[in-house]
Amino acid sequence: MARLPPPAVEIDYVRVYAATSSVPPRIEARVGADGAPVVAWSGAFPQARLERSAVLPPAWSAVNPAGRRRQDRFEETALAGFYRLNWAR
Repeated sequence: MARLPPPAVEIDYVRVYAATSSVPPRIEARVGADGAPVVAWSGAFPQARLERSAVLPPAWSAVNPAGRRRQDRFEETALAGFYRLNWAR
């Protein structure tokens, strides 16, 4: 018996998703080489934007610049306050 070719396949809809990391970014607070406080996060998250609030409940505002690249990390000198990473789209 002869084999028939498989039936044609029609694609109705295709959706492409952006690759994401399953590990959420962590923000770190530490003392920099010059003794100043620094907030830092992984360089694997360039879309993350650093935000700061001086008070609670928070009134978040963007930190400019949003971090300087240092090898495999982003770092920014920290002022007193609360910090978070926000995703820029």
